[in-house]
Amino acid sequence: MRKIALVGQHFGNFPAHTTLSPTDIVVDAGDQALASPDIKTVSATVVLSAVESNTAVISVDNSFSNILIARVYVNDEASAVFSDDVTLTFYTNSNFKSKDATFRATGKLVRTYLSSDVSVGDTIVSVDDESDFVQHDLIRIFGTTPGWNRVLSTAAGSLTLEDLAEETHLTDDAVCKALELGGFSLFDDSLMSQLYVKVSFSSAQTITVKLDITYTIS
Repeated sequence: MRKIALVGQHFGNFPAHTTLSPTDIVVDAGDQALASPDIKTVSATVVLSAVESNTAVISVDNSFSNILIARVYVNDEASAVFSDDVTLTFYTNSNFKSKDATFRATGKLVRTYLSSDVSVGDTIVSVDDESDFVQHDLIRIFGTTPGWNRVLSTAAGSLTLEDLAEETHLTDDAVCKALELGGFSLFDDSLMSQLYVKVSFSSAQTITVKLDITYTIS
């Protein structure tokens, strides 16, 4: 059993490569349990085809209460380096019922590629371009079995990982920087069964964006 600390929009004791489980206890900054909420996960894909934005309509439990963590990253399309700022807008009604029903955040999504193979237990991975990565970035390393890790440091052409690589990866597998969000509620005056997430870029893009969301129900 783990305690997951909810502090503003950040979490402590939440390893990059693990997921929340029903036995985890969510607590606030004062170590007070948040009513042992039920925890659910959902994933979605947003496809942009030469447009600046598109919206995912995600089915959620109608007792939706709070988003614990959302991870957003681009897909692993081959030979298409990507780096651009993205704006994510979460809301609970297609008409944007009120300002209280909306949460918005901006960050950068990045995709580069491995320049050499990765073996289980490696702590340094070689990449085509490390310039858009910094310490503590959450990354998705694709391949036969994709894996999560976090950047400890960067050097020319390489990323040092916080955790040992748990899977093998091959040259040219994608490495994607994920945007992490968490610790927010979307209030509405009716039971919610749909969550809307608008993905927006400053210019037209042809890209697929993935969303992995962990939320609580009341």
